[in-house]
Amino acid sequence: MMYFSMELVKGASLASVLKQHGKSPESRALEIVRQVLEALRIAHAAGIVHRDIKPDNLMITAQGMVKVADLGLSLSDENDEDAYTTQAGTLMGTPNYMAPEQGRDAHKVDLRADLYAVGATLYHLVCGVVPFPGETPMEVVIKASSQPLKFPEPGPSPGMRALIATLMAKRPEDRPQSADAALELIAKLRRSKVTANPEQHPDATNAIARARARRWRRSLRRALWGTAVAIGVVVIAAFIALMLSRSQWGIRQREIESLTADHRFHEAVTALDAFQPGLFGARKVDIDPLRAEVEKAWDAWAVPLAAPVFDDFHKLLTQKKVAAAYEALSKNLKEEWRSPAVRHDQEECERQFEEAMSTVERLDTARARELPPEILKRIAEIWSGFTITPPASLEVHEGLARFTGTGTAVGGSVFAPMGGLAGRQHRPTLVVNARIVSPAAADDSDAWSLVVSATRTLSVSRQGLVLHETGKPDRQLVTVMAGWVSFRLRRTANDLEVRIGPSESAEWIALGAGATGQLSLRWHLADAHAAEVRMRPQLARASE
Repeated sequence: MMYFSMELVKGASLASVLKQHGKSPESRALEIVRQVLEALRIAHAAGIVHRDIKPDNLMITAQGMVKVADLGLSLSDENDEDAYTTQAGTLMGTPNYMAPEQGRDAHKVDLRADLYAVGATLYHLVCGVVPFPGETPMEVVIKASSQPLKFPEPGPSPGMRALIATLMAKRPEDRPQSADAALELIAKLRRSKVTANPEQHPDATNAIARARARRWRRSLRRALWGTAVAIGVVVIAAFIALMLSRSQWGIRQREIESLTADHRFHEAVTALDAFQPGLFGARKVDIDPLRAEVEKAWDAWAVPLAAPVFDDFHKLLTQKKVAAAYEALSKNLKEEWRSPAVRHDQEECERQFEEAMSTVERLDTARARELPPEILKRIAEIWSGFTITPPASLEVHEGLARFTGTGTAVGGSVFAPMGGLAGRQHRPTLVVNARIVSPAAADDSDAWSLVVSATRTLSVSRQGLVLHETGKPDRQLVTVMAGWVSFRLRRTANDLEVRIGPSESAEWIALGAGATGQLSLRWHLADAHAAEVRMRPQLARASE
């Protein structure tokens, strides 16, 4: 189910404030616009043009903070020619606050259109009306493009008029060229209001200082009274909470003890983990010892029950019955037995299973049946997601893909994560085993390649795995072992990485390919030659 989540702003829109109270004092209007420009400064730095700044889209919190909302019409540097929202020549925005160039073509505007809209909003704030009223949107757009800006009388101060006129200049190049430049204009206007006409107001600075001192003394008295009242409330509340906490924490402890006695250890630990330290007066020092006792009792109960399952796993693994070992572990190890000690033993079994899988995958096709059915199913899903050209150049049987001739393949979601032995989800990792099959008189030009990017390719040949990069020498990553090349691919948030061999200490090598979920393959093999490849998801442990 798709859904969209937004912050709930507890306050009102600037449009509703204007409707209720009418025009604003210049000092308040400047503060509102200053906050809008601070928000736009960040948006513009990220390559985003809002394109619909207006009182309806400016939210005022109860504390007086301004929040810029509704980026539904925004234009981003990352948009593909803005394909999803605009077309050339399309009218988008609100005409009363729209820059002339946006009225002509919203597709080609830049950040200066937002500064015009800020100026039009400031005009509405201090004048109580929109700059260019009209009966239809087109009439408003034409007036904004062709008529001079006029102010009602008596209107705003000369400094305010100059600021609005600069922000609402017809040509973008005549406006401030950034939100920072507009903020500097506001700062200058604020400073000029204090220092203007010093001959007529020689004591203005002293008067301001005296007013600030009076406000500070009044604020201090209110703060002292408020602090005294707050302290009294806190003391009373703390006393009540302390009285309640002892009984509530006691109830919780008895609940945990009851769950433990019934061998419902997982529920007991879950209840403790969900318990917030400090709630009902419980401290972390209260919770940790109880959790340790629960886990100790869980281990004492679960380890003997899980031991036969682990014994069967190791016995089957010793007999090289990998599929049967997997089934014994995944089906017979019950969830309620998974205490901390049992989880540790299970992760060790998973590691041994991975090593055994690497051995099986390097064996001949006849041994492919040793792979567990669940993994064979996932391998089949991986190959079914590829588009093969030509289709006859790839055959998949029992999890083993056989490539012949010359061809290409583009894959689907080959890195879709697969649940671990206990149903967990892990970072998408792919285990790849590949080899070139040919007569003794081999052609060294045979190759099976994984296309990482336009400039990088991983190629499997008889010499092993080689990283080819345009403009750089080839890099030999691994040699052939018993005829096979083994490596792992991992998709991270920002890249594709490769690791050679099953060793946990082996280094992951970043390929600089980005985090796409697809693989592209290509191969070129002589007549009667083939490449055999098996790709499967890795059952990684939670720590990976």
